[in-house]
Amino acid sequence: MERLGDLVKEHLILGTDKQDAEKQRDLWLSQNPALRVVRMHPVKLEPPTWLTRIGSKHVPRVSITVEYEEPDIRAAALSWPALPSEENHCEKHPAAP
Repeated sequence: MERLGDLVKEHLILGTDKQDAEKQRDLWLSQNPALRVVRMHPVKLEPPTWLTRIGSKHVPRVSITVEYEEPDIRAAALSWPALPSEENHCEKHPAAP
């Protein structure tokens, strides 16, 4: 999904119940503070599978989808030092003609 030229990514968070999924979401967001959250979907019940039918209470049954944007890499690249040019070359290594 693209919005205004920025790439929006999705991250799926699983939990055994609503409270567990919200706790996992908060943990993931605290571990990724540089991300800009675009949209947080509500808790969604996952479709039943054999694993949830025969599994214990520790099997994920709900999910939360988080849409986010990563920090702009182009802005970080602009803050890097300039490449050597004729004005700022090192005396030890003269610029090529």
